[in-house]
Amino acid sequence: MASSLARTTPVARRSMADEVLEQRAAYLIGVIANTVVNVNSAMCRRTAGIGFTEWRAMVVLALEPATAKRICEVTALDKAAISRSLQSLEWQGLIRASDSTAGRRSRAYLLTDAGRGVYDQLLPAARGLESVLLSALEPDEIPVLMRLLRRLKGALPAVEKLQRVGPVQPEP
Repeated sequence: MASSLARTTPVARRSMADEVLEQRAAYLIGVIANTVVNVNSAMCRRTAGIGFTEWRAMVVLALEPATAKRICEVTALDKAAISRSLQSLEWQGLIRASDSTAGRRSRAYLLTDAGRGVYDQLLPAARGLESVLLSALEPDEIPVLMRLLRRLKGALPAVEKLQRVGPVQPEP
């Protein structure tokens, strides 16, 4: 019986794909990011009825009034997705256009009192999720990880350039 159970359980053994892919930094970063986004998105929907893209926009707006373009720069999210999120948040009364930019093509948005309330409600869960993830590390490893992640983030312009110039052949 135990052997048939082991064959049907996906985590019973590591496959060649696991062994190969887990040697790739982009794969590991992607898996971690996708899992965190999926869990955070489910928490946002369950708690406040908003999606993860709306949450990301709200995080930026909790820190500063911002245009859609600025939110895209900070979050690295697609402009169309951010524009739809801003429309949804505005329709729900969670954000509003700044009085100084109302009616202009490029409007700056800010959280309403209701939006601040949703942000304040969701923030502890988001921080809790990050704490659970980082609990896999020793306390002195966290600043090292953060420094390394910032360096990788600094390399993103070179990565984005590949969209325009094509793939780079790895060094032999």
